[in-house]
Amino acid sequence: MGLYPIDEPTQVPNISSEVVCRILNQHYGIANATLTKFSGYEDCNYRVSEITWKEDRIGPRQECLVVKITNPIEARLSSHLDVQIEFCRVLSEIGIPVPELVQTVDQQPYVYVEVAPNTTLPIRVFELLEGSHLEDFDFDKPLVKMLGELLAKIHSAADANKLSSDHVPFISPLNHVSLLKEAQLLKKNGNINDEQFKLVQESLQEAVEIIEKSKDIGVIHSDLNETNVLLRNNGKSGVEITGVLDMGDMHTAPRVFDIGATILYLILSDRKKSPWSGIIENLLHGYRSKREFKEGNYLLSAMKSRLAASLTYGLRTARLNVRGESVDYILKTQINGWTVLKELTKLDREQFK
Repeated sequence: MGLYPIDEPTQVPNISSEVVCRILNQHYGIANATLTKFSGYEDCNYRVSEITWKEDRIGPRQECLVVKITNPIEARLSSHLDVQIEFCRVLSEIGIPVPELVQTVDQQPYVYVEVAPNTTLPIRVFELLEGSHLEDFDFDKPLVKMLGELLAKIHSAADANKLSSDHVPFISPLNHVSLLKEAQLLKKNGNINDEQFKLVQESLQEAVEIIEKSKDIGVIHSDLNETNVLLRNNGKSGVEITGVLDMGDMHTAPRVFDIGATILYLILSDRKKSPWSGIIENLLHGYRSKREFKEGNYLLSAMKSRLAASLTYGLRTARLNVRGESVDYILKTQINGWTVLKELTKLDREQFK
């Protein structure tokens, strides 16, 4: 039995800016604001600017904020939201910049609101961090090494503070049973062909081996991708990290899944199409400079299973299309993802140690 029913929605439904404005007014004391919708996979996110606060409300001095309406999967466990808050506190304490929560008028970190008929979801508001997305930079050796160091620091901090989470994102290889059922349905509906289904099936089976044999297990970010890391050029000292975003997919899993996912995102979003070997070598070099990693023999399988999960999940989200809108953003990984997955199957796991 899978973790999720075959048609359970994972996306927030369409929510108008008028509804969001009412929520901000009632629960955050924002009298007026201009909202700009961000593209989002599961959550519904708005940039909040030109803010006017109510007379009895003193808000942060920042000119812009971000309001996040959390997806139904995360909303299952309020404890998961609390772990995210603790995770951010821990990372901030070791110097990793993360978005700061804006309290509600009742001095709470979030509030559950009925955003649509029979749909009650958590609302959070964050201060907006400065910086440009990772995808806007060249993935040279120092940058990729820095990302490896960042990932190691995140893992070490989670361990030092004994963090854990019962949440399992749909996209996680831990959810391999539900993912395989979805792939079977996609094949039946003609959304993927026999070759693609076989790639998914074999990759998810390799995930099972990792889950059963890995000894390095703990909280992972799980989504350290090209849009969830903010950077800026800092003159002669080079590039620095100004933000780590979106803790929604954090969960307890083998650490190799996090390393594999981060490498995958770099490969898929690399503007210069650098050799994979260099990206892998540099990220592992950075990681191992801060934290021990002995499970390189699982890295190829981790990359394959995460990519298979991502491709399957993207097609599932498009199949359900809760919002009834363009799915171009959702299907971005499909453009070259299947080609990359096929190429990964040709590689030898021994070369990844």
